[in-house]
Amino acid sequence: MTTATNINTQTILSFVFGAKSTKLIRDQYNINMHVITVLFACYVCSEYISKEISLKSLNSVIGYYNHKRIKVYLSSLVDNNMLTFSGRKYTLTNQGYKTIQDISNNYDNVIYQFCSKFNIEL
Repeated sequence: MTTATNINTQTILSFVFGAKSTKLIRDQYNINMHVITVLFACYVCSEYISKEISLKSLNSVIGYYNHKRIKVYLSSLVDNNMLTFSGRKYTLTNQGYKTIQDISNNYDNVIYQFCSKFNIEL
């Protein structure tokens, strides 16, 4: 595969196929890409900052949403049993981890199908 110098093809594929790889989950839970972005940010916070997720830690990961908007997305995740809320902190549930794993598996499958179709080696 011919690529330009200093272009990370994997990053580009992530953006191009991100929506496609999350479609099943978005339809199943009636959530949008913003909610999934917050779910992924919760995962990053939980794994690398603290198991108990605060708005402040989320904002440090995805600073382009305001607090009110993040709360709306968090509420959707709580309603879908992907997060629990206690006090001022959120925690990923087993369902939240399963959803992230399902998206990851779907992404791998979408990339594999695309690369196989066009004989692309990554």
